[in-house]
Amino acid sequence: MNRLRFSIAVLLLVVLAAPARGTEPQTGHASLGGTSGLINTPTADVLSDATFRVGYFRIDKRWAYQLRGVSDNDVYFVSFGFLPRVELTVRATVFKDVTLLPDTDFPQVDRMGSARVLLLPEGRGARPAVAAGLDDPRGTRRFHSLYLVGTKTVPLPVGQMTLRASGGYGFPAFSAARRVLDGGFGGVELGFRPYLTGTLEYDSEKWNTGMCLVFLGHLSVHAALLHLDTLSGGAAWTQPF
Repeated sequence: MNRLRFSIAVLLLVVLAAPARGTEPQTGHASLGGTSGLINTPTADVLSDATFRVGYFRIDKRWAYQLRGVSDNDVYFVSFGFLPRVELTVRATVFKDVTLLPDTDFPQVDRMGSARVLLLPEGRGARPAVAAGLDDPRGTRRFHSLYLVGTKTVPLPVGQMTLRASGGYGFPAFSAARRVLDGGFGGVELGFRPYLTGTLEYDSEKWNTGMCLVFLGHLSVHAALLHLDTLSGGAAWTQPF
């Protein structure tokens, strides 16, 4: 019975991830959590097939999701795109100001995984891309989210500028130590050519703003103001393999 359930789950994942004709999923940028998104919120973007992303972000302790007010959250992550509508992320969050054991110098570390499936690619007209995602599904779920999100891109009649709007909902389906997304969330990206993006979002708790600069087509450098007043950020490298 367990093998049958596993086979059905794999078959369903392959069907959902099968590419529609004439459509390609957007790759987007990394969020502070490592998955494709804005700042703290996801978009319906997934990494392209056979592409990986690796990076580091520091989230200031004043608005960290764990040990808030006690320790910065240092996020190290690697993400992979495959099938080609699936994105998987493995992440380690280091709490450098809190030791693992008394009288030691080893910081506490939280390890987690994330998965996202693009259910519907963006179409012509008003149809947005739609994706479903699950963050931190096992253990204490200190950074847990279960969500559905849609994203729509609108070209602007000014140079190569684009406007992208995303919105979704985080569902309280599982018990968790902390939900990153709890209720409605959303945001907008204003792209100035391929190398500069400005962002404003509501992450179901607070408003954030930020910007992303892309160098050499692979290196992205991010700066964000959490709650519009607290600086956080980092960098990521995206590369086909």
